Amino acid sequence: MNLNIGGGLIKKEGFVNVDILKGADIVHDLNKTPYPFKDNSIDLIFCSHTLEHLKEPELFFNEVQRILKKGAKCVIIVPHYKHPGAYSNFGHRGFYEPNAIDNVCVEHGHIVKKPFRLIETKIIRRKKLFWKPKEIKWVIEKI
Repeated sequence: MNLNIGGGLIKKEGFVNVDILKGADIVHDLNKTPYPFKDNSIDLIFCSHTLEHLKEPELFFNEVQRILKKGAKCVIIVPHYKHPGAYSNFGHRGFYEPNAIDNVCVEHGHIVKKPFRLIETKIIRRKKLFWKPKEIKWVIEKI
């Protein structure tokens, strides 16, 4: 099963949409654990512009670690802290720079019990203002 976590009501083909909004395939508050999935049951997670809204992102990463199958990936996209849009939403609780993911990908880290393997870190830039970072994309894998 593939999950689109925090995707709102925008359906992503081939994914089960999970969001707090009624109308999602599975309605769940991502600030509350456990997430409604069995251990080691998820093949892929896509999480775009959601992490910055969570009160405790550490809980998210621990739940992702719990529900992903071994070798499964999680794609995360967040606004870059230098992008003005990162600060334009009162619902944003966290601000990120590219190396922030290191806290969940190092052994003996303090965020997750078992580290993820970092597959990719990419800065996605605006098309017209290419010198200003817009988003950060991380791809992590459960090891």
